[in-house]
This record gives sequence, structure tokens and C-alpha cells, in this order.
Amino acid sequence: MAGGPWYRLLESLLFALPPVIGVGIVGVLQGHPDPLVGRVLVAVASVGSVLIRVGVPLSILFDGRELRRRGEWSPNAPLYALGALLVSAPAVGLLYLYRRHDRVAVSPGWNGWWVVVAASLGGALSGIPIALLAYVLALPAPVVAIPAVLGSLALAAFPVGIYRDAVYLRNSDSSWRPNPALYLALAFVSLLVALLQPPVAAYYLYRRETDLPTARGGG
Repeated sequence: MAGGPWYRLLESLLFALPPVIGVGIVGVLQGHPDPLVGRVLVAVASVGSVLIRVGVPLSILFDGRELRRRGEWSPNAPLYALGALLVSAPAVGLLYLYRRHDRVAVSPGWNGWWVVVAASLGGALSGIPIALLAYVLALPAPVVAIPAVLGSLALAAFPVGIYRDAVYLRNSDSSWRPNPALYLALAFVSLLVALLQPPVAAYYLYRRETDLPTARGGG
């Protein structure tokens, strides 16, 4: 099955997009006792942004050439790479992955990524009652911090979890074959619009459960 280092690099660069954006926002908006901290965060986000803008076109270019050489798919890799460089690396990268998953099979990987999706849904749903409880009972910050951090980590892992699980379903012996790039794009949007995350995760888990009653046990 056609994975390859350039395909893996493209995935990794897209996974890095939310953390890079988050670090940049914190660096710009968050007040720090030491201004150097904010500048360092902005610098880290800037380096990450450059890596994504340059790395995505290169990954597409070399992955497309490798697929063409193997005769598995013949995308216009230079056109995709140019679009990623001049228009939007994340958007074109997602489009390329979408079409790639439609045409090329990859290794299914681990069948337990649905747990990450479920944990992300739980983290999103628990945030509201935790905030209300903290407000009503005037709980000390350390008490609220632990579940808040755990919930944030679960949400941050949501794009990776739903993408990897969709890869597993699409490339295993399953009746439902969601396109992983589509759900990765929906996960990115849901992180920007927080209210969308629970419906996206819940719908995905519902489809997985109703269409694939044995999926959790393996492909």
C-alpha cells in the first residue's frame, strides 16, 4: 500500500497546523510578565508557518512524482504544489490528500483511534459543566486546571484521531469508507468554531457505530 515518506510528511505538516496557529495566537494576545516569552512564541509560530508553507508544496511534488512512477496515480503534482505555494498550503494539501485517498490505498494502521475521537467529544462536553461548577462553587484554580488541561489535550488530538481512524476504516474491510481528508478538514473547522466540534465528533462516532458494529474489534 502506497504510503511513503513524502505522504507521511504531508500528513505531519497538516497535523501541525492547529498547534502553530494556537502558539501564534497565544504569543500575540497573551500578556506575559516577560515580553521575551511572547516574542519567542511568535517566532516559533512563524518558523512553523514557514515550514508548512514550504513543506506542503514539496511533499505534494515529490509524493506525486513517486505515485506517477509507480503507476498508482498520476496527479498533476507541479500544479498542486504551485497552488499550495501561491494560494493556501493547508487547503491545497487537504484537497490533494482527499483525491489521493480516493485513488490510492494506504496501510490501515491502528484500529483504536476512535477512542481519541470519543475522548475529544468528552473533553468538549465536559468543558461547560466544569466552567459552571467552578463559577458556582468558586473552586480554586488548581482544581479546575487539571480537567481543563486534559480536555484541551483531548481537543488538540481530535484532528489526528479522526483522520487516523478514517484512514483505518477506508483501507480495511469496512462497509463505511469515509474520506480521511474530509474529516480532517471538518476537524480543523470545528477547532476554529468550537460549537461545531461536538456535532462533528458525535456524528462520526454514530456513523461508525451504526454502519460498522464490529469495527472496534478490528477490520
